[in-house]
Amino acid sequence: MSSDLESKIRQAAVRNRELLAVLADTDNAIPDLTQQRRLIADLDHQLQQSDKNVRALDARRKKELKDHEKYRDSVMRRFVHKAVGKRDKFDEKAAREEREYFD
Repeated sequence: MSSDLESKIRQAAVRNRELLAVLADTDNAIPDLTQQRRLIADLDHQLQQSDKNVRALDARRKKELKDHEKYRDSVMRRFVHKAVGKRDKFDEKAAREEREYFD
């Protein structure tokens, strides 16, 4: 009977070591999970800021394109500036709008 008890104790000791190893391996699981959640929240915040920045830049690009096209495609403006002798001023404005759009 004592050998039966010893064998059960040895089996329990082996299982105990296995369970202690699992506990040691997962000891950092909760702090690691907390850190990963913070990282994900930070990345989500950065993504929102980047999206906001992209939308602002896109709105600015569209405005600059509209201004550029206004001077590039305006035959009437060009004619009026040419008629009053200020064609250079028109060309300068058109070039500036084009530079602003492409910058």
